[in-house]
Amino acid sequence: MQNKTGQEQRRGRLKALLILETIVCYMALLVIVSYIRGPQQYEAAPGGSLLERSDFIPFEGTQAEDGSLRLINTQPGAPVGYAAPIELTGLSRIGIRFRVECPAPYAGGTLLVDLFDFETNYDDVEQEYQHTLLEGTNLVEISLAPGDDAPGHAQLRIFTGSLVDLTVEDIQVYREIPLPKITPAMIGALVGSLLILCLTAAIARKE
Repeated sequence: MQNKTGQEQRRGRLKALLILETIVCYMALLVIVSYIRGPQQYEAAPGGSLLERSDFIPFEGTQAEDGSLRLINTQPGAPVGYAAPIELTGLSRIGIRFRVECPAPYAGGTLLVDLFDFETNYDDVEQEYQHTLLEGTNLVEISLAPGDDAPGHAQLRIFTGSLVDLTVEDIQVYREIPLPKITPAMIGALVGSLLILCLTAAIARKE
């Protein structure tokens, strides 16, 4: 009778363990599926910045300073800013990172970053980013996709039509590459949990 009771207890524990391990496998599978269906993430490709500060040419009425881009606009609605030529061939995504020092009187203005080419009429909202300026230091990090119909060359522009007197510093422009959606750790977790489940199932069957 005691042996029978002990066997029943072992079977009960194995059954509970099988249920728990099945849930773990299911959750690991759900994580992988959610990452596959989730948005694509990118990282900076090796090779450094595609553009230097000296590549940016000011619009009319803008002033440049060593180490930074100065934006001064006393007529709201009139665009002022900088543009730099960039090669788009072979680029699926471009990362742009810079810092903006914005004095309090100009907080609330809008800074725009886009890709533009007049000759091919390349000017789409999908290749444009708008940043609302905050007082103090603004850290801007954006990603632009040139698109399938992008020309071979375009202008990367940083500009504003707002009333401003500010500086844009530490500009970095780099090629982005996609990160793998599923990491080896995710696959290892799923395979490991499945192996443990199979082992537990084999033991339970023997019992």
